[in-house]
Amino acid sequence: MEAGCLALTALIAVVVGLTSTAVQTFAAGESALHPAAWATLLTIVGAVGLLWILLPVPGRTQERLVAAALTPAALLGAAAGFSRAANAWGDVVVAGVVILLAAFGASALARATTRRPAWDVVTALGALALLPAALATAHAWLPLLLLAVAALVAASGNGPVLTGSAPRRHLAWVALPLSTAALWIALVQRSVTLVEAYTLPLAGVLLLLAAALTLWREPAVTSAPDDDRGLPLDGRTALFAAALATGILPSLVVSGGGPVVRPLLLVLAGSLAAALVVAGPAVRALATRGPAVRLPLIVSALVAVGGTSVVRGVTAGLDGAGRSAAAPWTADAWAAGGAVILLAAALAWRRDAAGGPASPRTGTSVWAAPVAVLGAIVTLTVPELVLVPAHPGEAIRPVVVAAVLAGGSVLAAGRAPAQAAGLLRFVALGASAFVVFDALVAGVAHRVAFEALTAPLAAALVAAGALDLRRDASRRSWPALGAGLLLGLLPSLAADYLDVTVLRVVLLGAAALAVLLVGVRAHLQAPVVIGGAVVILHALAQVWPGLQVLSTSVPWWLWAGVGGVLLIVVAATYERRIQQARAVTRTLASLR
Repeated sequence: MEAGCLALTALIAVVVGLTSTAVQTFAAGESALHPAAWATLLTIVGAVGLLWILLPVPGRTQERLVAAALTPAALLGAAAGFSRAANAWGDVVVAGVVILLAAFGASALARATTRRPAWDVVTALGALALLPAALATAHAWLPLLLLAVAALVAASGNGPVLTGSAPRRHLAWVALPLSTAALWIALVQRSVTLVEAYTLPLAGVLLLLAAALTLWREPAVTSAPDDDRGLPLDGRTALFAAALATGILPSLVVSGGGPVVRPLLLVLAGSLAAALVVAGPAVRALATRGPAVRLPLIVSALVAVGGTSVVRGVTAGLDGAGRSAAAPWTADAWAAGGAVILLAAALAWRRDAAGGPASPRTGTSVWAAPVAVLGAIVTLTVPELVLVPAHPGEAIRPVVVAAVLAGGSVLAAGRAPAQAAGLLRFVALGASAFVVFDALVAGVAHRVAFEALTAPLAAALVAAGALDLRRDASRRSWPALGAGLLLGLLPSLAADYLDVTVLRVVLLGAAALAVLLVGVRAHLQAPVVIGGAVVILHALAQVWPGLQVLSTSVPWWLWAGVGGVLLIVVAATYERRIQQARAVTRTLASLR
């Protein structure tokens, strides 16, 4: 025991002395001892430490533990000294020694419960001390890559990394940021500016890891396939989602500029993700092994298609200064195309969800289709809200978009009383109203009659209200039809007094009369009151100029006589007129 203690003390003294020498050497830039000399001494110390570790000496547990902690430090110092003496690629040499030390720990110390942690901790500290010097070199990517390999080696030795159960296997995750940093540094040093060169390799690695963990590890404990309350997320789902986000989001951010290939590929990738959601047995079998793959696929499809269409649509219609571009219809193509793809995805997801249980793992959730429709509305609306003020001369654009959104609200109203359909109905109506307001503020009404903007929205409100009245017999006509009728008739009636055109006069009179007759036929109060009031005011607006001419050509005393005669007639039949007025009031009140 005394001999062992003396040997251990001597070993510690040698390592401490050589360490101080190394510190002085790096601090002062030179020392009395040449780097190769103290590197040789450290090599000897490391060899002695290896002997302490490998030789089966019974009863020397403490000495071997100390040797396991000092030996990696001695060997790393020796590698640094030799590389300093050679003055070339020192960080690469030290990183290679880190790999060898990790391999020795994984093989010779695999079953050593105390010596291997000490060995690995000192090795990790040496690798960490290497990072600042490695990052300052022109070939920084190479030592980082070697350290990533060392992390993978250190994670092994107690069973496979992917299928094992030892906590050590988690050390393999350190290799991912190290290898990613190595790749990015190499690309930056070579002046590579393509975003996908940085993101797609990382996304591919994450996707392969998710697939490998899914295929080779046992399925996680989950709830029943038809239980919506099960928890669909686990580590493999997070990896899959991170892979999709890494591959899509950076490219989406820069998809507004540059060639058209990038946004086209993004939309294609999103369409493929949407198709994989309903790919049937393949995705279903993969989902039942653990990760919820459909949720990331749904989100990726919405972001890739909708986000790319919005970003590209806005930038295609505007130049860098925010002014109008030369090809505004390119923006419309992007917005309309993205909306159509999302609507097609919504139909497919809705059909798939209706065909079986909507489990978080094995089916499409019931919210996927409504969210896709909502994404289509946003995709179609946002570019138009930006581009209409930039292109006020393009009057057809807001008219068509407002009409399409209004028609969508009617279709959603036909699906009511489903909660999601009701929400989509009001979202579509709100989007159409925003487009109409944006166009009116931008001055589109100077290019086209404002009724072309307001009439589709008013018709949608009336049609949706009519569907509500048909479904609910107790519903009154004012909340169902009042807003649509007022929006469709009152603006035109106001313009009837300010800007008289033959077409407006004819169409307003015909529309108001039709509303009145329909209200009388269906016993609806709102159409009768609004239609009757508009008919009277519209007729007054038309005959008012004639009355003005007539009033100037007839003596005033004649008008006074006519007024007196009318007053006498009304007074003579006052009671009957009161009864008629009450009857009319009761009749209106009895209407629905």
